[in-house]
Amino acid sequence: MDKIMLPGQFNPGGIRKRLLLLALLMLCSMGLCIGCVNNKDSQPANSILYENHTLGFSLKLPLNWENNYMAREADHQVAFYSKKVNEKSGGGVLFTIERMTGELITQEDMQQAPVGQQIILQGNGYTYFARMPSDVQYPPDDKALSSDYKAMAEQINNILNSAALLGNEKPKPANEGYKVVGSSFFTVEIPDNWELRAADQSPPDWPISIAGKSIGWIALIPYKSELLEDVADDNGIRAYLFDDESFREVRITLNKEYADQATMEKIKNSFKFAGGPFNVVDLQTNAEKYLAGGGKKVFGKIDGFDMKNGKPAAVRVSIMKFITDESGKEYPNGFGIEDLHKLETYPLDLGVTVAPLVAPHHNSLGFYAMPLLDENFIKNYDYKNYYYDFIFGSDGQLKIILGHYIP
Repeated sequence: MDKIMLPGQFNPGGIRKRLLLLALLMLCSMGLCIGCVNNKDSQPANSILYENHTLGFSLKLPLNWENNYMAREADHQVAFYSKKVNEKSGGGVLFTIERMTGELITQEDMQQAPVGQQIILQGNGYTYFARMPSDVQYPPDDKALSSDYKAMAEQINNILNSAALLGNEKPKPANEGYKVVGSSFFTVEIPDNWELRAADQSPPDWPISIAGKSIGWIALIPYKSELLEDVADDNGIRAYLFDDESFREVRITLNKEYADQATMEKIKNSFKFAGGPFNVVDLQTNAEKYLAGGGKKVFGKIDGFDMKNGKPAAVRVSIMKFITDESGKEYPNGFGIEDLHKLETYPLDLGVTVAPLVAPHHNSLGFYAMPLLDENFIKNYDYKNYYYDFIFGSDGQLKIILGHYIP
């Protein structure tokens, strides 16, 4: 006769059955989860991961690039090729990625290059930029190779957008407690708690700060325009560095409350000129070279141009005299302008460059704003309302025109 279980009475067999059922359910659930994970891991990747541990970056390449590309690595760059094109014609460059020391390099700097360059990544003390080939890299008469190369080239933008830092290796400073920073024009070591910002004015200087407080700057100035030795006075500590190959000069200024001469010496000794694009400071240096070589400078305004075949052949200058008065006795503003009531016509050399004052305040020269003196300049610039320094060579021809700021 079967026993009747009363409510609350213990039944060992029933408990065992329930526990077994619960364990089976848990195993099934775990199996399902494990199946999901394995399923995910077994899914094919949608890109090829390219990693360059030497340069510290990675890219995601399309799957259809597998076995169709080559990457040739060098000290500071890596070039990507169409394998098929390269093996047949020796060309096939798709793009090159280069690494420069410093994170203060700007896209405006890149735009001055003769071929297209684009910053794709900045971090760990470096700037990475991509450079496209300047000529045709595939055989135009081979339709199959041309089509293959062009199909790969269409995917370059997506590849560059995938660029990511790899690791955290940074440029190694020679001085303990310092870090390496840099721009397109120089690299330098500064104390770890200092910050160097990108140039925010023209002519350029790179402000130095601690916790947002300005303590100095590095300025690019015309070559040997300030032939001064290092000084320390109430205005701070100043040092001058020259590069006789690129004809460039920098002035480093530090607040004495935050830096001593030993700090300045470490900064000076670590400073390295790094090239950089031709700019308005270089143009000012060239102007000084013309003057040193027997040329002359004339101050005044542009009255107009003599044209030949639709192009300017000579410039008419209203001659004036700029008078400095540091005492302010005769001229309260510290300067005066005397109109000499003379109009002179000067022939133009080929490729005369103008550095006009730039909007909105027209009190400085644009760092890269150096248009040629041609019909486009005459059409697009309000040149008659501003003062200029006209620089002539020893041959008497006009070489350079520099905007002259008048407060």
